[in-house]
Amino acid sequence: EARRGGSGEVIEEYEYSLNPYRKFLIDHNLSGWAEIEVSGEKLTSIKSLETEEHPKLKLVAFDLECLERNGGQVVVMISLFSENFKRVLTTLDVKGKYIEQLGTEERLLHRFVELINEIDPDVIATFNGDGFDFRILLERAEKLKVKLALGRDGAIPKLSRRARESSAKVSGRFHFDVFRFVSNILSP
Repeated sequence: EARRGGSGEVIEEYEYSLNPYRKFLIDHNLSGWAEIEVSGEKLTSIKSLETEEHPKLKLVAFDLECLERNGGQVVVMISLFSENFKRVLTTLDVKGKYIEQLGTEERLLHRFVELINEIDPDVIATFNGDGFDFRILLERAEKLKVKLALGRDGAIPKLSRRARESSAKVSGRFHFDVFRFVSNILSP
């Protein structure tokens, strides 16, 4: 609600610019990291639990390397890093401690999906994943008929557009694009 002046300008705001989801969080004293208790078959109550500890989230970071072939991008390497996991998947003829060679791009994408689901991360971190990695992964998986089932429910990631930028959404997991965070939040 807002009180407006004679020419329509907002003089006072009463939760006028507050999104409904933010109002819900404020009304129920919930923060982004709050542990919550939910009760009832039909949601009847929700409350924040008093705790100083934040839940430990499992994070995996990945990055793609591509080569241009036949006028398009082809994925030749995917590196993955987590707290207790290091792996480089590749179709190239290279050897090393953490390298897993796969004969084809199709096998590389299948193995990537397999590893993400084995690691089962809460957070997937990329560096420009919104602008590059997820777009390429989705294009190549569609072309090669590989189901890119990275969501916790087996769903394929979706790219949604906001203004001029796209944003990758992975069902049941939080995608954190470090490049976007640095560019939009830290640079000012």
